[in-house]
Amino acid sequence: MAIRLQDTTERFFNELRRILDIYLDGEITMFSVDDRLRELETEYSQFQVIVGLNKIGFNTFTEQEQICMLLMLQNVYLNGITPTDFGNYSYSDEYKKICEGKNSLLDRGLVRLAAQDTANPERNAGRKEQIILTPDTCGKIFYGMKNIISYEKVAKHTEVIKASTIDVKELYFENDNLNDIEKLYKIISADNYKNVIDRLKAMKRRTSISCLFYGSPGTGKTELAKQLARESGRDILIADVSKLHSSFTGDTEKNYRELFLGYRYLEKISENAPILLFNEADGIISKRGDVIRQAIDKIANRIQNILLQELEDFEGIFIATTNLTQNIDSAFERRLLFKIEFKKPGVEVRKKIWKNMIPWLDNYQIYSLSTQYKFSGGQIENIATRQEIDYVIDGAFPSFAKILEYCNLEAFNKQSSNTVGYMSGCSMSVNETLH
Repeated sequence: MAIRLQDTTERFFNELRRILDIYLDGEITMFSVDDRLRELETEYSQFQVIVGLNKIGFNTFTEQEQICMLLMLQNVYLNGITPTDFGNYSYSDEYKKICEGKNSLLDRGLVRLAAQDTANPERNAGRKEQIILTPDTCGKIFYGMKNIISYEKVAKHTEVIKASTIDVKELYFENDNLNDIEKLYKIISADNYKNVIDRLKAMKRRTSISCLFYGSPGTGKTELAKQLARESGRDILIADVSKLHSSFTGDTEKNYRELFLGYRYLEKISENAPILLFNEADGIISKRGDVIRQAIDKIANRIQNILLQELEDFEGIFIATTNLTQNIDSAFERRLLFKIEFKKPGVEVRKKIWKNMIPWLDNYQIYSLSTQYKFSGGQIENIATRQEIDYVIDGAFPSFAKILEYCNLEAFNKQSSNTVGYMSGCSMSVNETLH
C-alpha cells in the first residue's frame, strides 16, 4: 500500500509540475489549465490531495488564487512546510495582495503569513513577507501522507521516534495508579482516540490529552511514554531542550513556538496523532519566582508563558516528565489533564522486576535482592545489563555473589540504595492490563 501511495503521489505531482511549468512559461491559458486539472481530478478522484482540494473549495478560487495554491502544494511536496518562493511570476500581484491581507485565501484561513523575527527586526532587512499553508489546510489536503512530507523538517527541535521502532518492554504498576494508566492506554488507542476528541469538541472542551508523569529518577516515566506510543501506533516527538535554547536574543522563544507549530502540522496530517514529549521538564514547569532579577530569569519566564499559552490551545497528545514532586507551577497543573505519580515500589514490586530482568535467579535470590536493596527499576536494569555483558565476554552468567557485588556498587551511598521503584511500582504488567 505504501509503495502504491508513493507511486501515485509522484505521478500526480509530476503531472502537476508539468502543468504549472507550461502555464508559467505562457504556453497555455488558465482555461487550458482548468481542462488539465479536470483530467487530473478524473484520474485521481480518490487521491487525498484531490479530495482535500475539494474540501477547501478549490473550484471557487480565482485563477490567480488557484495557481498560488497549486504552487504552495508543490512546494510542500518538494520542501516540506516552508514558505513558498513566488519570484516574479505573472500572478505576483495576487501574491502581494495575500501578503497585504487583501485576499480570500487569508480570509478563509487557508494560508498564513510566515512569522518573521520580531525580536530582532534587523534580521528582517531585505526579506520579503512570505506565506505558508495553515495546519488545517495541510491537514485537509495531505491527511495520511506524513511519510511524503519531510517529517524531520516539520519536527524541528525534536528527536523523532517512529512507533514501529519501539521495542516491547514489560512494565509494572502499583494498584493505586493502575486505573489511571489503564484509562490512558484506552483513551489514546487507535479505536477510542477519535471518538474521545469528537466528544470533547461537541462539549466545547479542550481537545488535548495532556499528561504529567512525575516521580524520582529511574522510575520509568519516559519508558511508559514510549510504550504508550508503541501500543497506540503513534510516533513520538521528544523535545530536545539543548536545540530549543539559543544564545541569540529571542531565538529561544521563537524555537519553542516553532516546535508547537510543527507539531500542529504533523497532528493534522497524521492518521494517528503523534505524542509530543517534554522529557525531564523540571526547569520549565517549576514554580516561577515572584521577583525576576536577571536576564536568564526573564527568558525562563517568557518560555513558561509561551508553554502555558500553547498548552491552552493544544490539540493532540502532550506528555511532560519531571523528577519534581513539590515544585510544579500551579498554572501548569491546571492545564495537564492526567497527573500520574511514579511511587516507590514495595518488595513485591521489586520481586517482579528482578524476575523479569534476570530470569535465572531463583526465588530465594530474588527475595534476598528485593528486601536488601530498595532499587528503582532503572538501577535493577543497570545490574541486569552488566550481567548480560559478562555473559557476552565470559560465555556464562556471573555468580550470585557477583550480582551482589554489582548491587553494592550500584548502591554506592545510602541515598542511592533507597531510591524509588520502577514505573509506578508494579503489581501488574501493562500487557496484563491490556489483554
